[in-house]
Parts: sequence; C-alpha cells; structure tokens
Amino acid sequence: MNESIVFFLKITPKPECYAEIMQKIQDIVPRVLEIPGCEVFSLSASIDPSDRSLFLYEVFADQESYDSYHGQGYTQILKEVCKDGLASPIQAQRLVKIV
Repeated sequence: MNESIVFFLKITPKPECYAEIMQKIQDIVPRVLEIPGCEVFSLSASIDPSDRSLFLYEVFADQESYDSYHGQGYTQILKEVCKDGLASPIQAQRLVKIV
C-alpha cells in the first residue's frame, strides 16, 4: 500500500482577502518544498474570473513529512490569515496516489 499523503484543497477567500491569502500561500511554497518528503506543493487558481477560488495540491511521502509540514510556524500564520478571510470553509479531499 502506498503511504503517500495526498490532499486537494479548494480555498475560497472573501473577495477582499483574496490577494492576501494567495500571497501568503505563495510565500510558503518554497519553504514547504524544502521539507524532506514533500513531493508536490502546488497552488493554482480558477481560470473562470467569476470563481475566485484557489486550489492547493499537496503530496507528502509519508505521515511523518506531512506532520512536519503542519508543525511549521508559517502554517499557523496561514491558518490565522484564513480564519476570518474565507467565504466558505476549505474543502479538503484526501486522495490515494495511484502512480
């Protein structure tokens, strides 16, 4: 069985918080990618201008590397920024890596 931890998250900021939340995520990407076991940490945005959603695709080699990511101080800062800045709760889908 594959031990990879894979998540696909849909993040929908309030219009007035969109730029700040997108920038905060962009700021942490290089640091997250340096975590041993982080395979993918990719931010995308909808091409539909009426959909101001952000999409985060995360792949970690195992639970230990995923836990290391969540233990970093910058993830706590991001949680604080998102706390009151979201139009709806984050939709997180845990996936199974096939190939």
